[in-house]
Amino acid sequence: VDAGDYSQGTTYVSESKGASAIELMNLVGYDYATLGNHEFDFGPDAVDNNTENAEFKILCNDILNNDTNTSRWAASDLYVDEESGLKIGFVGMATPETQTKSLPSNFKSMHFLSQEEIFDANVGAQAQINALKADGADVIVFITHLGVDPESEPYRSYDLLAATEGIDIILDGHSHTVMEKGENDEPIMSTGTKFANIGVTIIDEETKKIEDNYLYPVDPEKTPSDAEVKEVADALIAEVDEQYNAKIAESTVELNGDRGSNDGSVIGNRNGETNLGDLITDSIMWYVKKDGANLGVDDKHVVAITNGGGIRDWIHVGDVTKNIVKTVLPFGNTIAAVTVTGAELLEALEASTYCTPTTVGGFPQTAGMEIEVNTGAPYDANPETYPGSTYYGPASINRVTIKSVNGEAFDINATYVVLTNNFCAEGGDTYYAFAKASSQFDTGITLDYALAQYIIEALGGVVGDTYAAPQGRLTFKDQEEYAEELIEVLPSEISLDDKEAVEAARKVYESLTEEQKKELAAAGLEAKLATAEAKIAALEAQAAAAAAKDAIALAEAKLTLKINVLGADLGGYTKAKYTTSTYDAYTAALEAAKAVLANKDATIEELNKANDDLVAAIAALKLKAKNPMKVQATAKTVKLAKVKKKKQVVAPLKVTKAQGTVTYKKASGAKALTINKKNGKVTVKKG
Repeated sequence: VDAGDYSQGTTYVSESKGASAIELMNLVGYDYATLGNHEFDFGPDAVDNNTENAEFKILCNDILNNDTNTSRWAASDLYVDEESGLKIGFVGMATPETQTKSLPSNFKSMHFLSQEEIFDANVGAQAQINALKADGADVIVFITHLGVDPESEPYRSYDLLAATEGIDIILDGHSHTVMEKGENDEPIMSTGTKFANIGVTIIDEETKKIEDNYLYPVDPEKTPSDAEVKEVADALIAEVDEQYNAKIAESTVELNGDRGSNDGSVIGNRNGETNLGDLITDSIMWYVKKDGANLGVDDKHVVAITNGGGIRDWIHVGDVTKNIVKTVLPFGNTIAAVTVTGAELLEALEASTYCTPTTVGGFPQTAGMEIEVNTGAPYDANPETYPGSTYYGPASINRVTIKSVNGEAFDINATYVVLTNNFCAEGGDTYYAFAKASSQFDTGITLDYALAQYIIEALGGVVGDTYAAPQGRLTFKDQEEYAEELIEVLPSEISLDDKEAVEAARKVYESLTEEQKKELAAAGLEAKLATAEAKIAALEAQAAAAAAKDAIALAEAKLTLKINVLGADLGGYTKAKYTTSTYDAYTAALEAAKAVLANKDATIEELNKANDDLVAAIAALKLKAKNPMKVQATAKTVKLAKVKKKKQVVAPLKVTKAQGTVTYKKASGAKALTINKKNGKVTVKKG
């Protein structure tokens, strides 16, 4: 079985776009293979041609046709050993990173299962496991091109195991890892790259369980070879060598083609500046500008970037051949010119160094810029990935500083032209900012050709001391420097506004080694940080006490208002008793007070104001004036009836009110009288 990327790696297979690899695999007698991202380097037609010519089964569950939404290749297969009856279920999976690790335009007719689907029991990995188990599979083997590198989360082999049940072993590729099992003894085996090892898995036919698995190192000088396969391979090699092995230049220095290590202990093209990266980006700049091409901006605003993942091998001291150059840059990528704003350039660089010093294929090798990457600062990822990508763009710029562009200050609002490869220009790896740029064009010149011509013409055929080491275009600010900087900038007078900065400084400080902490302590920085933290704690305690006092005052204000509102509701303040204007003012104040009480977020000021307004409105209520008896003097005398002692009313009166009861005072000191008029008669009752 093969876990992918058989179509790429050397000119012996890349020159035929992978067809020669298929020819040899057919001859060897492979049974199964899955697809690696590099199977797509030569476009979908090459993938289809190669898989159609394969005499073995191509398994890939997670790539679907757009038109039918079904797997483009077989998802799984049940292998039955005729002698023992052992049934082995094989499932293939390619990395979704393929969408950004080959030209995005290759995927116009196909797509990957989503992050939610890829491992699930409906259409994903678990669904294949369940189906094979139902068909009687004794052992489940996944042939995957997922890898175990941190940059590949959440699509690693580790993630596959964690999300499913029933996998007996994963035969993995992609990360070039050499391992017989995972870091925590997970059943994952990976043979490395370029036929360094053969992976062996032994299954007991009686118990139908995996008995052992191990790696068999390949020694080209000692490992036996098949005569027929060797004859065909030698012929293919000779044909390529005849075309590519003529000397075109020489190098007096070692040019670093390493990937780099995830812990940063080894600097390579995926985690730091290399002399080979400098050479390649210089060749891109030179080739495009050598004939005075008009790029629409001043030459000072032209830079070059290529992704470190596209640099595949070393150039060692000695002769340089076309084959060596093609092996270093095997993908046939062409030079593209992308017009971007300063902000878009900064976004691309931030996204492409998001995990540095952990390796990532998008790491930028550059020309024309001085860049500083703060590896201690957190990457502020957007909540969603870039469209059609597994990478998250930056919500803000925290890690990258462009210190200069061709010797001049960087301008975030200016227009720049980035010379890059067409893979990055289409948004490959972490370069979505280039895909959405205002304009771009492709020169049609391949990177390997530009590199060869630069060495021959510009360098006189010799790569010498100029490229003996990286030229300092990219520098790092490490954790210790970052911690030192964060503590040093803390103000002498700390306020609560500084809390976030103090916490950030502590977080970075705690990530340091004990030796680094001692160095900062010796410089007095640990003491400064501790003093700042103590001040923050004291200020928070003061703020908490003030908040508690405010809470009590708030509760008191709320209670007072509640009492007054309740009193208003029960106080008998009716419209009939009071003048319209004062009663309307009272009801408005009462409703406003109730609204404030209903607001859970009401402030003490709002509560006090509502209370004052209500109290004032109640105090301002004005009783309606007594309705005076309208009378006029007459010559008549009104006799008092039903009274023990008759007496005359002092002044003759005429009641003009139609009916009802009216209370009035006749004159100062007179008794109150109730006058009833009914059926034309008036009776006066002492009252």
